[in-house]
Parts: sequence; structure tokens; C-alpha cells
Amino acid sequence: MGFLRPTAAVVAAALITTPLTSVAQPKPPTESQKAQVSELVKKAIAKSQAGDHTNAIDLYQQAYIIVPVPVLLSNIATEYQAAGKQVEALDYFCKYLDADPAGNNVTYALAKAKSLAIELRHTNDIDDKNVCKPPEPEKPATTNLGTTTETGSGSGSGETTTGTESIKHDHTSSTQPKGDSGGALRISGFAVTGVGLVVAAVGGYYIYKSKQLNDDEANHPMSQQWPQTLDGVKIQDLQTTGDLYNSRAYEASIAGGAVVVIGGVLLYLGYSRKGSSAEHASITPVVTTNSAGLALSGGF
Repeated sequence: MGFLRPTAAVVAAALITTPLTSVAQPKPPTESQKAQVSELVKKAIAKSQAGDHTNAIDLYQQAYIIVPVPVLLSNIATEYQAAGKQVEALDYFCKYLDADPAGNNVTYALAKAKSLAIELRHTNDIDDKNVCKPPEPEKPATTNLGTTTETGSGSGSGETTTGTESIKHDHTSSTQPKGDSGGALRISGFAVTGVGLVVAAVGGYYIYKSKQLNDDEANHPMSQQWPQTLDGVKIQDLQTTGDLYNSRAYEASIAGGAVVVIGGVLLYLGYSRKGSSAEHASITPVVTTNSAGLALSGGF
């Protein structure tokens, strides 16, 4: 059944046939009151049709104060819904259903109330009989592991502490953040230092190879014929290979030493800032056509 918008005649009929349950209005309405309500309803209808739902609500409420006709509650609810005030609309539809459970507008009001309840409570599980019943608050999950009693010395009585309270206290204390912000720097320092030592070891290897090749060449007896290879290197390539070994030894030693120094700086910063505010650092490989290295960036 659609929305019953009261006209002057409808209101007059409602004033005659509707029982009055309001404590403030125990007697039948007077002719003057009927006329006032009829006039207010006319104005409310005009405001509603003009889109002025706020003033329409005010006029309907004034009429209801003079004579509490239940159908006015349904109209107030509809105006609230048109004004975008869903909570108030549901409240007034429920007031109408409570005041006039067998009225002409019950089917309409119940359908509207159910639709609003679904929208406001974000669930389709709404029973027609419980549309106006507010949802029960969710009960927090609790774990009861028993009770313990602590007795103060000499008092003769104690305080009872539930297992739940103990769990909450332990959880809070165990999740407190530890104040060590230098951990990332120390880890980076160890990693970078390790890389530097590996690179330096490569430089040492080429130093050894260069020295071995040089010693074998210097110690070869002049009376003996030179072999085709010396330490796996062709005789004609001895000079070129020796220069290559020396170059690689120099580059690797310099690079390894530099990386070790960077690692040492990171370790120093990591240990010196232990327990201070958090920082971040990043190590980025830098490769060019002639060299390779690491770039250190971040906030300390």
C-alpha cells in the first residue's frame, strides 16, 4: 500500500476514528484543534511538494503535538527519508508501527523500516518482527583461565585477578618496541665489510700471480733454452700478462680497501646509534666501464 499523505478530510476522519493514546491529550480533539491540524497538514504537503522537507517535518510535528494522530508519524518518517536522514526516518516509521499496529499505513511503514534497517545495519538478515529492535552489541571474546588471589602482608584479604587480566598485561609488556635502531646499519656494515675482504682477496691473488710469474722469469737459467710457456703463459705474452696481473691486483686492492672502509663506517654508526631513533640505509652497486663499487645512501 502506498504512502498515505493526509489531506484536510483525511486528517479530520483520523481525528474522529483514531483512538488517542497520548498522556498529554486524553480527551477528544476540539473543533479548533482539528482546524489547526488540518491547516498545518496542508502547509506541510505544500512544503514537501516544493522539496522543503525540513519545514514539512516541522509542520507535521507541530500538528502531532496538537493532536497525536499516528498517521502523522508515518509522514514525518517519509519526509526524513526524503531529506536523507535515514536514522530519523527509521525511528519515526517504528514510532508509527508502535502507535498504530493495525493502521492503514502499516504495510508501507514496515517495508520502509525494513529497507532502512538493512541499509543502516549493513545486513540482509532483518526479521519483520524485529525491524525496530536495535541490534545487540557484539560481545568481546574473553578467555578465562581461572583466578588467582594476591594477599597483602598483614591485611587478611586479597585482590582477585582473572586470567584474562594477566594475559592482557603480559601481552602489553611483551609487545613493547625495543629501542635498537642501529641494527640495520650493523648488518649492512658486516655485509659490506665481507664484500670488501673478498675483493681485496682477489687483489692479493693477482699480486701472487704477478710475483710468481716475475720470479720464474728472473730465476730461469740463462744457459737453458726458454720453454714455450712459463706458468701457463706463452713466452711472447709474459710482459702483457704480467702487466694485466699488476693492473688487476692494483684495482682490486684499492676497491677492496675502500669497501672495507665503508663497511667499518657502517659498523661504527650502527654501534654508536644503538637505542637511538630509527634510520634507514641502502647499498647500491655502481658499475662503470672501467670500475665497480658500492654507493651508500639513506638517513642516519
